Amino acid sequence: ARDVRWTTLLCSPRVQRASAKRRGLLGLTDADVDLGRTALLAALADGTSLTRTQCYGVFRDAGVDPDGGRGPHMLRHFGGEGDIIQGVPAGREETFVLHDAVVSDPVYLTGEDALGALATRYFRSRGPATVKDFAWWTGLTVTDAKKGTALAVAAGAVIEASAADGRTMYLGAWQVDVTDAELADAVSPEHADIPLPAFDEYLMAYTDRSDIITPDVTAEVGPTKNGLVHPSVLRAGVVTARR
Repeated sequence: ARDVRWTTLLCSPRVQRASAKRRGLLGLTDADVDLGRTALLAALADGTSLTRTQCYGVFRDAGVDPDGGRGPHMLRHFGGEGDIIQGVPAGREETFVLHDAVVSDPVYLTGEDALGALATRYFRSRGPATVKDFAWWTGLTVTDAKKGTALAVAAGAVIEASAADGRTMYLGAWQVDVTDAELADAVSPEHADIPLPAFDEYLMAYTDRSDIITPDVTAEVGPTKNGLVHPSVLRAGVVTARR
């Protein structure tokens, strides 16, 4: 929770610009969005938590129709601004709260500090991976992804390596000490048929998934044309089927 604002503000600018361009297609004006933001911030001001449905009600009461995709659009856009975040779910429904009402000691990183920190976390937890993987996962430009990766390498937390096919990969420095026996144990047949949920990071953390899933299985599991990723089965480190 302490990192949610700086990571959001670092990764959201391109999404925010694309979001603003879609408003006309949804029948929203900039004035409508400003009205919805003001109303929602006021409704959440005392630390209140509102469900998605209740947020739509706030928009409607303020004179902005949330139907036709307008409600989801505004909530996504406001989330990208960093002031409104998701809270504890109410049953199966999402809730939304003010960042400052629930995060008492936020981390504040900007510029190169933010780029280097996010690259370090990504490659330490999801490496080996490429710069393109990192750019895809974060939504950063390739230029910023390269800069963040270079900063992480310079700090010593991330190292560069070459894959057998010539790709330049990056991984956490701690991974150098992982033994062949540990790797073999991690993907051994004893751990066969591990269930993965929909949108699991084992798949979603990379734009190039060729190491862990074949094109035929991708057609079953996703991502589909609509962006869906279905629950799947993992065997010996490879996604083998839709679950």
